[in-house]
Amino acid sequence: MMIATCPSSQVYAAWATTAFFPYSALISGAAFLLAERGFDSRRSLLKVTFGAGASFALLAALSIYQSTAMFFWVFAAVRVLRPETSLRDIVHRVCWYCVIVMAGLLLGFFVYSLTSYLYINELSRGGLVQDIPRKIVWFFRDPLPNAMNFFSLSPSHWFLPDGVPFVDRLHRAVNIAIAGGLLLFVLVGLGLYFQGTFKQRLWKLGVAVSLLPLSYVPQLVAFHRSAVYRGLLSLTSLLVVYMVLALRGYARRWRPLSSLRVNIVTGSIALACALLATYNTHTYFCGAAGSGV
Repeated sequence: MMIATCPSSQVYAAWATTAFFPYSALISGAAFLLAERGFDSRRSLLKVTFGAGASFALLAALSIYQSTAMFFWVFAAVRVLRPETSLRDIVHRVCWYCVIVMAGLLLGFFVYSLTSYLYINELSRGGLVQDIPRKIVWFFRDPLPNAMNFFSLSPSHWFLPDGVPFVDRLHRAVNIAIAGGLLLFVLVGLGLYFQGTFKQRLWKLGVAVSLLPLSYVPQLVAFHRSAVYRGLLSLTSLLVVYMVLALRGYARRWRPLSSLRVNIVTGSIALACALLATYNTHTYFCGAAGSGV
């Protein structure tokens, strides 16, 4: 429910032009299932066949909307970040997933280049990033804080008074502070959630962190920099999964926080998110003022 009511989903519910984007996430789920079949296959021919099918399924998802196609990594995180999963299995699976996603992205870029040539379609967003360090800084400054705030919308021009850049900067600073605090809370909780030695937990935590930029990779490799909410579904959903797993980790270490209470807490949050999503959709996203999201 939290994923279905996050800001990205609110945009999809409010705008007819984005209503079909969730299908891309569903198709990426099919790609993940094929990738899993390929990984578990013992015969080389079946492994290659399922792997190719997964890449072409991901191509179909990318052809709808690149950002939601990266929901593939949300399914992957649910599979590999089980507490009992060995570090060796996690690394092998993630490497296999990376091969599938890279093949899908290369196929998607080939299709884009071919159609741009045939139809003479020059898009400013079609180029690849040139300034990589600046793009990395942008990821930690804009998309990640927006996603890490979960259901709290980042301040924008439609509800801030004109001519008050200080207020805008102050709101942005608060937004980043909240994101940083929540990210620390999640990382500590994940460390408690994983099983194994301290070193193994650190490696698993590193894998979990590495999935964050992977879930946003189409925007990271693209030339443009625009942290719009409609492109944050995969990243936000991955963070929601991490939050739930982190709460499970705290529940294991703190006896009063039982699994039942964790379910009650997450259920209450999900209900609050649904009510907030209804308000945001009607107030911000459906009106003319929402043209910038």
